Amino acid sequence: MQRRALATSLDLACPFCGHTAPVDVDEGGGEHQEYVEDCPVCCHPRVIHVSPSMSGHELEVWCEKS
Repeated sequence: MQRRALATSLDLACPFCGHTAPVDVDEGGGEHQEYVEDCPVCCHPRVIHVSPSMSGHELEVWCEKS
């Protein structure tokens, strides 16, 4: 089994207001994650998704309206 460090935070644009803000990725949460986090600017809830890329060498992180 290979282990790799996950990024602890990265910038994502809010799907509601478009503001870019850091989003935390839980290093112990596994490669597949989904959680709700409020935008720090507009306070709308957004769903954050984390999953491995097709190559398996990187993580894909995106958010959508909840």
